[in-house]
Amino acid sequence: MFWDERYDSENYVYGTQANIFLQEIAHHLPGSGRALDLAAGEGRNAVFLAERGLSVTAADASSVGLAKAQRLAESRGVRLELVQADLCSHDWQQGSYDVVSSVFFQLPPPLRLAVGRRAVNALREGGLLVAVFYHSEQLALGTGGPSNPEFLGSLADWQAMFPDLEWLHAEHRRHVLNEGELHQGESSVVYLLGRKPGSK
Repeated sequence: MFWDERYDSENYVYGTQANIFLQEIAHHLPGSGRALDLAAGEGRNAVFLAERGLSVTAADASSVGLAKAQRLAESRGVRLELVQADLCSHDWQQGSYDVVSSVFFQLPPPLRLAVGRRAVNALREGGLLVAVFYHSEQLALGTGGPSNPEFLGSLADWQAMFPDLEWLHAEHRRHVLNEGELHQGESSVVYLLGRKPGSK
C-alpha cells in the first residue's frame, strides 16, 4: 500500500507539529467534546486536537501511519482512538462529533461529494469542519502533494465538497510551508473552516 510505504520511516515525514491553518484557527475550536481527524496519517493534527482537550478519533487507511500516531500521542501525553478504515466508504455515526478535521486528504472528484457528505453528517449541529487541500497551482510548484492533477482543485472545487456548511473562512493561499520533509517550500493551498447549521 502506497501510504504504508510512505510512512515506513523512523522520521515523521510530515512533521510532528500541526498544520499551520489548524494552529491559526485553534481559537475557534471547543475545549472539550469529540473530534474526528480524517486521513490522520502520522497523527500530528490529531495529537494537536487532543492537546486542546478534545477526545479524538484518528482515522486512516494506513496501519503504519496509525502506529506512528499512537507513538506520537504517547510521547505527548495524550490519548487517541485509532480507526483503520477505507475513508472513501466508511460511514461515521451521525451527529457524533464537535469537530471534523481533514488535512491534505487526497481525493479525486468522483469521491469528493460522498466523502464530504459523510464528514458533515458526522458533525453535530453547530460543529466545525476544518479542511486543508492542495490547489491546482500546486502541481507546477513541485513542493509536495499529489502528482495527479485530478487530486487537486480550486477553492470553489473544494468548497463544493461540503455544500451544506456555513463558511467562517475560505481561502486560497500561496505561501511557504515547513511541515516535515515532504511539505517544504512555496505551496498553493486551500484552507476551509465551516460550521454545520443549527445550534450546538
